[in-house]
Amino acid sequence: MAQQALMDAGREVGLLARKLFPGGMNASADHFDVFSNVRKTRELMNHGAYTIYEAVFLFDGCLVMADILHRGAGGWRGRTEG
Repeated sequence: MAQQALMDAGREVGLLARKLFPGGMNASADHFDVFSNVRKTRELMNHGAYTIYEAVFLFDGCLVMADILHRGAGGWRGRTEG
């Protein structure tokens, strides 16, 4: 029950993110393939996207997942639900 509530809250955060930063691109090609999502995030960043939903990175052995990644005047900024 608690796990379902957490998943529902995550979906709500995702919907709110899309309202706050409309017109973005989704990087979650496949929720079960982290490496595909990392590649998709990199492709979107390299090809001019300004807002990326569900961005995924691997850095120095750490997995980083952002609900919203937005490029502004100062560079990229990420937001997560936690």
